[in-house]
Amino acid sequence: MSSKPKINRPRLGEPENEHATLNGAWKDPFFRMPNEIIDYPESCSKLSTVQFAVYVVLCRYANKNGQAWPHYQKIAEGARCTRRAAINAVAYLEEVKLLKKTRQFTKTGDFAANHYVIYLPSQIQEEEEKGGENEN
Repeated sequence: MSSKPKINRPRLGEPENEHATLNGAWKDPFFRMPNEIIDYPESCSKLSTVQFAVYVVLCRYANKNGQAWPHYQKIAEGARCTRRAAINAVAYLEEVKLLKKTRQFTKTGDFAANHYVIYLPSQIQEEEEKGGENEN
């Protein structure tokens, strides 16, 4: 039986604790996410809370080229939803072209983690104006 490791969180309000302030506690626990998703929600398809959370999780695991390879269970855990809800959210995000999913397989033919390419709403708009699709 595996148990989750205990996270030693700093106690807020303890000045002697170097982690008690945002300055000390938040050294580099961040990931990049497109500002336009937050700042201009009207620029992309309306997303449900779960769809938005799944997009955020995929951004969390994306490399600098907007590519990610997390398993559905990892996406679901990060998005605080069921695996089925994560699968449905990924399908919707594909439908509205915020991401492209490619199935991956091992050398023995078993399923491996999918490959995701995450797109920005502005990239979708540019492609639509040109008359093309996200086929990177």
